[in-house]
Amino acid sequence: MFVINSLNINAFKNGMGDKPAFFSAVRAALPDVVCLQETGMPEDRFPNYVRLEGYHLESAFDPLGIGTTGVSILSRQKPAAVRRSVCDAITEHAECRGRFIAATWPAIAVASIYAPNPDAPNGKANQAQFFSCLVSFMLKHSQQAYVIAGDFNTILGNGDRPSTKSSPWANARNRAILLQAIESGWFDTFRRIHGQAVRRVTAWHSQSAFESAGYGIDFQLASPATRNRLVDAAILRPETYMKQFSDHAATKSTYELEKL
Repeated sequence: MFVINSLNINAFKNGMGDKPAFFSAVRAALPDVVCLQETGMPEDRFPNYVRLEGYHLESAFDPLGIGTTGVSILSRQKPAAVRRSVCDAITEHAECRGRFIAATWPAIAVASIYAPNPDAPNGKANQAQFFSCLVSFMLKHSQQAYVIAGDFNTILGNGDRPSTKSSPWANARNRAILLQAIESGWFDTFRRIHGQAVRRVTAWHSQSAFESAGYGIDFQLASPATRNRLVDAAILRPETYMKQFSDHAATKSTYELEKL
């Protein structure tokens, strides 16, 4: 089996949550790949607890980026190739820097992404640009076994929000851009296993939101080539607000894959 975990760590410098506990859990469970988002600093400044024995670490960060940036991939097997831009070779948009990293092995590729926050200044436009580049990338790699995991900062459906009230994380225009990939055959691993009716909560900003009013903006999208390999998908949500790793839950997907 091949296991991918993903978590928005809410910046290593941010004291919210017990971040070392997450990496202790990783050390115990030994997933094949761990995707991190919103690291908020270059790799050479990461806390020591991130450097897990037996894992390779690859990161992307833009100190001049728009908003908080930083994504990483920890993997038990060293990647054959690493890519740090979701844009094409001609144009790299400022909105996309430090928000994408992909690791490739012979049998599968995994990307960690952190989409721009639509609630930030000019956030909706920045997110639209990022999604346009991301969807173009996804369509080009539909025939490859590929998983894109992370904090998309948008919902995919009504089961990902507490109400139908207007919200930056439910912007119809930006969601429509991302849904182009779904319409082409990419799929939400959690929904594939659990269906559309299950309420998904992966992000919150307060204890009350943790309990009932959070949003499902963290997920893993897999290419059509992985459809018959997906075995399970889950949200690794802390038991209580006080035991959280950050203001996001981790996501997990498991694939039937004998070797990389």
